[in-house]
Amino acid sequence: MAHLSEILIGDDASDDFTRELIAGYAERESKIRHVRREHNLGFLANVNDLFSSAQSEFVVLMNSDTIVPPNWEVRVLDAMQSSQEVALACPFTTNATNLVLRSNDGQHWRDVDIILSKTAPTYPPCNPVVGFFVCIRRDLFISEPLMDPIFGKGYWEDTDLHFRSKSRGFKNIVIDNLLVFHSNHSPSFSIEHSLGTINDQNSALFMRRWKSEFESASRELELLGLPSKRHSLRDGVTLASRNYREYQILFVLPASVASVGGISVVLDFVDELNHRGIQAAVYVYGHCDESFINERFQTSPFRSVDSIKKTVKSCRYVVSTSWDSHDIAEGLAKYFGASLGNLAQGPEIAFNNGKFAPMVLGNYPRNDFIFSVSSYIDEYIKIGGSDSVVLPLGPSRLRYYPAKKARNKKAIAVCLRENPLKGTGLALSVALMAQRAGYVVHTFGHDADEWRLELSDVVSHGPLHGRKLAELFSSVGYYVDCSYMEGLGLLPLEAAFCGAIPIVRSLHGLRGTLRDGINCHVLPSDFVPYEFFASLSASAEEEGIRMEACKVKVAVSLEAAVEKLIQVLQLSPESFEGEELPIAEEPRNGRSAQEWERLISHNQHLQEHVEQIRTSTSWRLTGPLRIIGRKLKGIN
Repeated sequence: MAHLSEILIGDDASDDFTRELIAGYAERESKIRHVRREHNLGFLANVNDLFSSAQSEFVVLMNSDTIVPPNWEVRVLDAMQSSQEVALACPFTTNATNLVLRSNDGQHWRDVDIILSKTAPTYPPCNPVVGFFVCIRRDLFISEPLMDPIFGKGYWEDTDLHFRSKSRGFKNIVIDNLLVFHSNHSPSFSIEHSLGTINDQNSALFMRRWKSEFESASRELELLGLPSKRHSLRDGVTLASRNYREYQILFVLPASVASVGGISVVLDFVDELNHRGIQAAVYVYGHCDESFINERFQTSPFRSVDSIKKTVKSCRYVVSTSWDSHDIAEGLAKYFGASLGNLAQGPEIAFNNGKFAPMVLGNYPRNDFIFSVSSYIDEYIKIGGSDSVVLPLGPSRLRYYPAKKARNKKAIAVCLRENPLKGTGLALSVALMAQRAGYVVHTFGHDADEWRLELSDVVSHGPLHGRKLAELFSSVGYYVDCSYMEGLGLLPLEAAFCGAIPIVRSLHGLRGTLRDGINCHVLPSDFVPYEFFASLSASAEEEGIRMEACKVKVAVSLEAAVEKLIQVLQLSPESFEGEELPIAEEPRNGRSAQEWERLISHNQHLQEHVEQIRTSTSWRLTGPLRIIGRKLKGIN
């Protein structure tokens, strides 16, 4: 960070956890300035205030949901100094529509950045810039607010900045030798915000100001074969080049979908291991939800055995994650001469009505090692005749914690899940009793309409993950979970981390972590009278139980589980870079600066020619004939 003169962190009245985290960084690094606000200014006002107080020639605005690779600042500075005409510059990223580059199978986003960093930049035009990460030549915008306050809470303010810059004759470029990770889960908007409404309102404001310029830019993008929509999920562009790497651990998953907690655990494991310098990957041989992967995770799964054999030089451990992934994992372990392991997250002998019980029990002894996610699963493995190492698994401490917002202690949350073993019907019947006792009921998961709920005045949030779910748990007093068989029980733990007291039908995998009357409540029976909830709200002991629930994160967490796995398998950090395979093709965006200028100049010439025709006398005089012709065509 030798080129950074200062780092300003706009702490816009965040929660205590975030405030203390930032303060700790500021104490250890003299370049960090912690700008703490006691009252929330909102995204645009916060950005404008930070920008006005910056002193450097170039200022980088970076969202809190971004991660930068090594030596990023050198590449940004080189781009800004490439021409005095450059006003704004954005890198490629994992989520930002027109700037998206997707990883190849098995690649971490850092793999893509390594490849880009070795290519000579051309700095093509950026159309438009996107505010997740944008570098600004400060003196060009210092006489006015950087982001126009008219855009309120945000959306389209960065596109407005782009066209303001262009209208003054400056260049906005892509830093095409840099990739920045963007999870697209900024904390700027809460679960109460209607993002579609905000986007529509600000889009209308923007179009009144820049409609013709925006449409012209969109036509340019279409001619160049690039995405033109400002706010949409794109498949992006992949690089044919990839690294031939030595992996330490490869997990095998049957699918990658958002609705299964065990799948998210494995993908979180891979991200956390890579974050610590441990070369890890995942192979998904079934359905792969692209939007789920692209928006939440840093590693792209392998999707075929062939791609694994082509790009994986060696692997020390291969780990199955379900009964039906065992044979595939065993085959890969034999191919690489690797140790075979299993990550046991549930009592699979009882799944599918016990149909595959003999196969499940037969698989366990064939593993070199087994990890279980709770003592409950460890006991189940032992009954099957095998041994396991218990991982102290829980939610991420950095993702789930009490947010700074008003908590309605007489509100409960319920997750709507389709699997009958998850006990959603029972949970909703418990919620009905709570509602009669005066509690507000919040539901999340599947859409409430699908369940044809008879409960009135239910607040339905739809699918929630990560920060949004933590925000909900930070706003309610309780979370009700009536699952019949849980290997762990991540949702009750996520609620506990955020200060929502778990109310569970049975402890199962939570045994030893949650204790009835200490940091949770276990239902006295399947059919709970409303007096149960009335007694909770009248109890002075509830705040003590809430505080104890938050302390659970000391014993179990994603971070603690990964540390245990690293320790047991004796994994060690290595250089992220592997042997590079030759580039088979350039990225679709990879044109030279001269090609970009020629294409855009040609496009502008065509537009000017069309405009001359449309304003000519002959075009106006023949207007009625064209209208009649279109109507006759419609009749035919």
